[in-house]
Formats: sequence, structure tokens, C-alpha cells
Amino acid sequence: MDDQQPSRPDYMGGWRWEDLGWRERVGQDPAKILQEALRRAVDIRDQADKSRLGARPVFLVEVLNELCKVLEIDGSKLWDPPGQ
Repeated sequence: MDDQQPSRPDYMGGWRWEDLGWRERVGQDPAKILQEALRRAVDIRDQADKSRLGARPVFLVEVLNELCKVLEIDGSKLWDPPGQ
């Protein structure tokens, strides 16, 4: 990260992978847990160019997207701020 780039992309709505309070935020709601997993997978995928992870993160996101579809969970609001 350099001084030219923001620490978090604006589109992430304040979400941070290192947030230790994620369990309290998602509770026992399967949709929120899946959405948290998808956020983390997308964040890993977006960082994969800088690592040696290759295509694995892309395939993980595809699987989680399919799980969203099967469970009829709206993944399009992935980066909305918590509580919205």
C-alpha cells in the first residue's frame, strides 16, 4: 500500500477483514455468515494478483456465489454497511 491509495476501497462500506466483532455482527443468521465468507473470499481474490495463490480464490468465490444462489441469498449487497 502506498500513500497514493486509500487504506480501504470506498465500495467496501467500512468492512474490514480483521474486524474481531464479526461474530457479534452476523450472529446465528446463515445468510449473514455466508455474506461474511463471501466478503472474505472476494477480498482474498482481489489480493491474489500480489501473491502466489493463482486461481484458487476465484474458484472459491464462484462456489460461494453458487451457494448464495441455491440458498436464495442476495449477494449483490455484499459491501453495504452493516445493518442495512
